[in-house]
Amino acid sequence: MREPELASDFREELLLALRSELGARSLYPWLARRAREPELVEVLSQFAKDTDVQVSQLRQLMVGLGCVAPERSRRRALASVLIALLTVFFGLRFALRLCVDAEETVARWYERFAHRFAAEGRIELARRVEPWGQAKRRHADVLRAFLAHSRQAGGDF
Repeated sequence: MREPELASDFREELLLALRSELGARSLYPWLARRAREPELVEVLSQFAKDTDVQVSQLRQLMVGLGCVAPERSRRRALASVLIALLTVFFGLRFALRLCVDAEETVARWYERFAHRFAAEGRIELARRVEPWGQAKRRHADVLRAFLAHSRQAGGDF
């Protein structure tokens, strides 16, 4: 059964979240190739897989709500390549800090989406979205731990 349609502002917020996820899906494989530390390579590769699943779930939700849900974003893909290239000059820490900020921002959005769905009485949708914010918080926490470790070790990855 198809859900009732959403207000245009909420559609735009969901689209922005999807674009952010598409950017992350493009960026994490690039960063995994740039990383030298095996644990970080593994984490970034797993994040790429997680984000691929997230994109699929978010697109499915959006389509069910009558929203446009693109499969890719050329701008986000280009931005990912540019960020990866900038790591040559600024190091991987630079890109990981961007990722922490992005993961925390998207986590807040998902939490807000869950609250909005719950307030509208769409409890099942709220339950569906809530774990997405938790996953984004875990990603941010893991990346923050790598950044702290690298700072203590006095180097890059």
